[in-house]
Amino acid sequence: MWLNALPCTHVLLQGHGMELARSPEKLMKDFENGLRKVMDALYQVKSQRAQTDLLIDQLHEAFSQLAKDKVPGVNKMEKRLEEASHKWDEIKKAQPQVKTDVEPIQVGTGSRLWVAAGR
Repeated sequence: MWLNALPCTHVLLQGHGMELARSPEKLMKDFENGLRKVMDALYQVKSQRAQTDLLIDQLHEAFSQLAKDKVPGVNKMEKRLEEASHKWDEIKKAQPQVKTDVEPIQVGTGSRLWVAAGR
């Protein structure tokens, strides 16, 4: 259904990026598959926060109306939206700490890349 492509996918992608931050060793060793993905997830959470919050609210309202109209299958979609909404709240709460945790790794990686570039 169309719910698959909306906040669920977005939230799962950002959640995966934030999860990578739990492994600082990997972040330091693998820029492309570690630090870059975490930095992208942090950026996406920051830049898409209002839009994602609004979309989740709109979907809650739409599902509420569909439930009142007794449209079949709404409960299943509403449950998936609740799960995505809960995960999104967790991601928003984790963002400041992840940013703080990743900052020293960003600085170290930036310095290492600067030196490697011969500057």
